[in-house]
Amino acid sequence: ENKGFDAESYYDMLDNHVIPDIKKKMSNFIFQQDNASIHVSQTIENRKFKSVKELLEYLGVVLLFWPARSPDLNPVETVWAHLNRLVRKRLRKMRVKPKNKKQFFKLIEDCYQKLDNNLVINIFKSFLNRCKVVKQSGGHNNNKY
Repeated sequence: ENKGFDAESYYDMLDNHVIPDIKKKMSNFIFQQDNASIHVSQTIENRKFKSVKELLEYLGVVLLFWPARSPDLNPVETVWAHLNRLVRKRLRKMRVKPKNKKQFFKLIEDCYQKLDNNLVINIFKSFLNRCKVVKQSGGHNNNKY
């Protein structure tokens, strides 16, 4: 049974792969994650530490949190939203829908290839302005982007 990516999987991935790999390449870094439930869970079972935060503190990792699902502070979320719209639009127009994962992933890949590069570049170029808007709003999600 595939139960998906949960807090325990995330913890193990960080502990066994991500953090050791980053530490091999850099001695001084800040690790960013949002407040998604798997990142902030306080009830991780059968591990040395009960949370990802405790694990990262033990490993001496400086942690920078971002709000979960905040397109104002995460341009990638905005790109994903555009891709999602392209996929949904394409699905509405299709007479024959994807019948399996392989076909569905092919559809996503085709839509990804059709993303306008200028749109993606402009989204990332807008990041500094996004930060200013969020700061001016007292740190609240603006939903402008």
